[in-house]
Amino acid sequence: MVIAGSTASKARASVVLPAPEGDDSTSNRPRRCTLDDAEDGVVAMRLLDVGDLLAQLVDVCATTGGSAVGLMQVPPAEVSAYGVVHPAGEVDAEGVVRIQTMVEKPAAADAPSDLIIIGRYVLTPDVFDRLDQVRPGAGGEIQLTDALRMQAADSPFHGVLRPIQRHDTGNPLGWLTAVVDLALDDERFGEAFREWLRSRI
Repeated sequence: MVIAGSTASKARASVVLPAPEGDDSTSNRPRRCTLDDAEDGVVAMRLLDVGDLLAQLVDVCATTGGSAVGLMQVPPAEVSAYGVVHPAGEVDAEGVVRIQTMVEKPAAADAPSDLIIIGRYVLTPDVFDRLDQVRPGAGGEIQLTDALRMQAADSPFHGVLRPIQRHDTGNPLGWLTAVVDLALDDERFGEAFREWLRSRI
């Protein structure tokens, strides 16, 4: 996740890190590692090299002054596993859509769309203030979606729809397919793994 902001002519970005395991002092809230005094518009790309989608998210954030998230379209039967956005209009020619609100893991019948948030974020710094307002839910978890919903209610909030390759490693099949895809693409082991895989199937 990239937190993008600016003070005067300088840009500021923060990387959100998970709380250390067993560290009760953080109360399950994210920690911030901040880089200051960087050239405007450059920090995010240096922090995370994830291609054109992040570059467009940075651009949308800078242009609109609000947070931006990556989106993907999925079959309606799959929306219950993800955060789903409620678009405020149509997706434009660049894949950008304004977001009215969002729902975490809705039933298919209650989902406001078939557009899910895919874990690519460029967020304005006030998201941390929003997180401080979020009450822990089931299991004591603080849901980022709740903080993003607050942002969307008060300021511009957009999504960028892109057909990118994505693996959901939160379930066994997704984890397995991710391992296979990465192994096949590996320069050192890909060919040998491919031959072994052929022998197995």
